[in-house]
Formats: sequence, structure tokens, C-alpha cells
Amino acid sequence: MSLLTAACSGGGAASTTEGTTSTSTTGAATTAPPVVPPERAAALQAELDGFVAASSTAGVSAAVLWADGAFWEGSAGLADETAGRALTPRDTMRIASTTKSFTAAVVLQLVEEGRLGLDDVLAPLLPGRGLDEALTVRHLLGHRSGLWNFTLDPGVDTAGKAWDPEEILALAVDRGRVFPPGSHFAYSNTNYVVLGLVIEAITGNPAESEIRSRLLVPAGAADTFMAGYEPGEVTALPYGDPGAAVDYLPLDTSSWTAGALASTPADLVRFGSALFAGGLLSVDGLAAMTIPQAAGGEGAHYGLGLELLEISGRPAWGHRGGIPGYLSALFYFPGSGLAVALTANDWRGGDLWGLFERLAVTAL
Repeated sequence: MSLLTAACSGGGAASTTEGTTSTSTTGAATTAPPVVPPERAAALQAELDGFVAASSTAGVSAAVLWADGAFWEGSAGLADETAGRALTPRDTMRIASTTKSFTAAVVLQLVEEGRLGLDDVLAPLLPGRGLDEALTVRHLLGHRSGLWNFTLDPGVDTAGKAWDPEEILALAVDRGRVFPPGSHFAYSNTNYVVLGLVIEAITGNPAESEIRSRLLVPAGAADTFMAGYEPGEVTALPYGDPGAAVDYLPLDTSSWTAGALASTPADLVRFGSALFAGGLLSVDGLAAMTIPQAAGGEGAHYGLGLELLEISGRPAWGHRGGIPGYLSALFYFPGSGLAVALTANDWRGGDLWGLFERLAVTAL
């Protein structure tokens, strides 16, 4: 869940883009989104450059999409330290648990279509798996299932073996429930692997295909793909140990619908804006995602596939992700219609969450 950080060495290279006016094939000018003021674009880029210069992180990329359509993206540092290749905003990285917001959105779409209910019992949907008879779809989405979290088990080598989602579910059932469904909040990647199986059971299609057709295509997120399941290359190398790339290529695919998407910050802000602008879910569907699971204590910050955080005094909904070698964050500020995304191909050094907050404040 957290943007994990440590310390080591890195380098810097920068890139920024702004909106430009385009013309149609007939020669008539088309409407272009507002251009980000140069001073604001420079301030955003300076945050990335300063972060890489002051920390050991290999590289960071970010994107901002304002409510009026103005867009900025930038990067700093390296995609490949050994080769000295500069990171660009269009380099793809694993986004880890930020994947969960995509998976949850597909599930909520199925609910809106009347093909699934949030309070549907899971056992009839996935028969023969030994699931608790009290376990529901809502429990999975809100991390209140009581299913064991497979990624916290030191005996499960997610980097050395390509685990099948059914194997993950079987392992969780064999471990026994951590608590009765609905009684507590406990973040578990197993929940969202199981939701991938639910999507497939309802639609008859691979979950990654449903994410693509239902979310990525409508949002214009053309550079996003499910690593290990769809064609695509993660172009920014992962780092995590001092002075060496982490040996995670190909990276863990066991996280699947819990954390295997690869993307760019530009695609992430497009998805976030489309989700909150009503392009992917109805008002009721989005409301279901943004109701915290508890009034206080654990779960008070989590809806259904979305985290609620206060960033510089402003509420923001989104998700953070971390997987060996990569970190990500996507958050949307309902009060201003602003979407901000940040990715890093390193989890060795620097306060990445502090960088995200500074980017958000600058953009706001």
C-alpha cells in the first residue's frame, strides 16, 4: 500500500510537454486544450529534477491533468542506469496495487449492468473452491474478506514462479480465514486476484481483456497493459538494490488483477479523470467506490478499490502501489477536478510521497 522508500544512487534527465494547437485535414483549426503556463510547467519539472538530484532514486515520471483539459507530463533520472538511458514520460513501469482501482471499476460496471451484486455471496460464483459461505463481492473490494494475503508469506516466491490465480485462491483457502468476513479491515492482495476470477466467471473473458475494452480503450490509455498477460514491454528497468537492477524481469505475474498492470503517468491521469468525470461509471457506481469501509479506525480510508487521503488539506481519492523495483500513485481531487500521477522505477531512496504532495500543491 505504501510508497516504500530507502536510499542509494541515481542520475537525472528531464522531459516536459505542454498542449499544442492542432489543425484538421481541411485546414480548419481545431479546439486545443489550454496550455499549461510555462512557469507552472517549469515548477513541476523542477520538483522532479530536485528529487532525483537529492536522492538515490533512478528515475521518476509524473503527469497532471486539469479539469479544463490542460495537461503536463515530465520525467527525471534514468530508465537504465547501466546504459545511462534517460527516463522519458512515456516509459512504461509496473504500477503494482494501483491496478486495484481498474479491477474495482470493472466489477462496479458489472454491478451496474445487473450481472453481479455487491452483496452476492462468492461461493456460488466460484463453486468448488471451499470459500466461506458468508464471503461477498463487497468484502473482497473493501479488504474485509478475511482471506490470507499471499504476498506477505515468505514461503511464496512470487518472483521465481508464475503463480496461477487459482493456485493463489487455493493457498488462501488452505490457510484458513484470518477473521470472519466483514468483521475487520485487512489489506490483502488475494482479494483482488479473486476478483479477477469473478470477472472471468461473469463475462467468460480474460479479466485483462475486460479491463482493456471497458476502461483502457474508452479512457484513451493506449500504453497500459497487463504485464505477463498481454503484449507489451516494461521499458523502465526496475531498481531496488544498491547499484544493481533487480532481477525481476519478467516480473511477478501472480499479482494479476491485484497489481500486474504496467502504465505511464499520462495514461493514469486519463483513467482517473474518466472515472471521476462519469465516463466509466454512473454517479451511483462511483459513489459506491468512494464510501469508506468504516467510520473510524482501519478501513476508514478505503472505499472499494480506492483510498481516501488528505493531501495538503484537500481530500483526494486514488491508490498507491509498490512492487520490487517500482512505485506508483494516482489521485484525483474532486474539489478541483485535478488528476495527478507519479511513477518511479526505484524504491531505494527519497520521500516519494513527499514529492507527490509537492507536485499536487504546485498543480493546484
